Amino acid sequence: MNCGTSTSSCGSCSGCESAPAAAVEKPLGKITAILADLGLEVTYAYDDLVFVQHSAFLLQFLEDPTTLKLYTNTECNPQEANDTASSIVLEFDRSGFTLDPSGKYTLSQNEDETLRIEFCGCGN
Repeated sequence: MNCGTSTSSCGSCSGCESAPAAAVEKPLGKITAILADLGLEVTYAYDDLVFVQHSAFLLQFLEDPTTLKLYTNTECNPQEANDTASSIVLEFDRSGFTLDPSGKYTLSQNEDETLRIEFCGCGN
């Protein structure tokens, strides 16, 4: 999978759920281990977002730390992305997590060199 770019900061669309409360502990170690078992890596984590495989996929924590949204980068090959996303969903389910495929996202660079994230399919 050769899609996406690395990231340094982000914004989010106004239509998606807000970030979970800071007091909720996110099981990033477990998520990293599950992805590693699939041959995937966490390439960046920021607040409630986890970028996977050089931004090919994006996981977003919700209020319940065992429930996450899964987004696919719009630059990914659709067949390859669907196959990998299916594997991710199944493995997370086996590990006690709920993963909600929630659409696609795009990354673009702002003039100030931060990155902008646009979610396509919010609320799906």
